Amino acid sequence: MLKQMVPSLVTPLTKLVNESFEISVCSDRWKNGVINPLYKSGDSLDPSNYRPITLLPALSKIPERLVHRQLYNHLVKNKLLWPFQSGFVAKDSTTNLLLDVVNKIKLGITANKFVRAALLDFKKAFDNVNHECLLLKLYKKGVRGKALKWIEDYLKDRTIQTMLDGKMSQKRLVTKGVPQGSILGPLLFLVYIDDLPSNIESTVRLFADDVILINHEDDPLNCALKLNRYLVRIQEWSEKWHIPLNQAKCEAITFSSRYYSKKASTLPSTSTDLMIS
Repeated sequence: MLKQMVPSLVTPLTKLVNESFEISVCSDRWKNGVINPLYKSGDSLDPSNYRPITLLPALSKIPERLVHRQLYNHLVKNKLLWPFQSGFVAKDSTTNLLLDVVNKIKLGITANKFVRAALLDFKKAFDNVNHECLLLKLYKKGVRGKALKWIEDYLKDRTIQTMLDGKMSQKRLVTKGVPQGSILGPLLFLVYIDDLPSNIESTVRLFADDVILINHEDDPLNCALKLNRYLVRIQEWSEKWHIPLNQAKCEAITFSSRYYSKKASTLPSTSTDLMIS
């Protein structure tokens, strides 16, 4: 319908979007999301067995697309994104990430070393993004003035409603997280998680909120100790920026062509033993 109305809509919409950027205000009508619960499996009366699919106003995608394009170009042009982030990045994919990871593992095994890898998962990472922290990180990456104020207004006072069996729930205020189903949300999350690899010397690969750490060492104990040290730093990062690790989904694995005893691979007690044991 909107495409058929382009000749009539283009002028007022252009004026409306330009005005939105000029005064750094995102319309409240563009901030409400309608959630359609998609049943997965299990008990149909258990809300956790539904996947929430959020639908946003179609016209809200216009300013989002414009902001995304300019923000992404700014980040790429000035090399402000972690170079080994493959999620929501143009001309990148899980294929590139997995090929690189497999190659790193193969190089370690070929060099007759122990390769220790940790696969980390964050608990509802997109929904736990702290808005004040996100704005701070955007500011540090050079997003200032009207652009930063527009994004701040875009994030605040957002609401959601649930549609079920043709009935709509009352609106509920969303106080954290990037908007699900939006164009701009994934890029804002990349900015939020971008500094996670700082001060970590092992190989770190990211796909949005999924993290892989890889460490090569001649000795299995040293390999585990180093990885533990980096895991502690990531845990500290997650606590500082309010995105908790989902330890139930964190895994670790050792790759090697060499035999090592169970005793040699025993790890000292640390706060991250559950992740790598």
